[in-house]
Amino acid sequence: MIPAELRSRKGWLLWRLEPNPKPGKKPLKVPCYADGTRRRGEQGSELDRARLATYETVSALLDADLAGRWTGLGFAMLPEWGLVGLDFDQCVVDGRVDSSIMGLVGATYSEFSPSGTASTHS
Repeated sequence: MIPAELRSRKGWLLWRLEPNPKPGKKPLKVPCYADGTRRRGEQGSELDRARLATYETVSALLDADLAGRWTGLGFAMLPEWGLVGLDFDQCVVDGRVDSSIMGLVGATYSEFSPSGTASTHS
């Protein structure tokens, strides 16, 4: 369901949920490179860009993840791609996205967050 325009870019990561060290807070969504290391340092730097992967690579790693190491796929938004990502919190009630949010995003690509209470649009 991910648009071909996004799948064709070498800007993909894996992510996993990790416990939040702050009591009572939701788990952390930790981005990692395809080699399994955390994404750290200056995002968008030459080193960071070199470590981003293709959609096919991270998708295959997620599909083959029998140990449950990964929670999902992530996409690195780089400025020269001319893409806009919006993240709306608490906008889904009873499985339906709030109509004011739908009015903003129209027919764009969107997905539900792991919690099921928010939606991301590109």
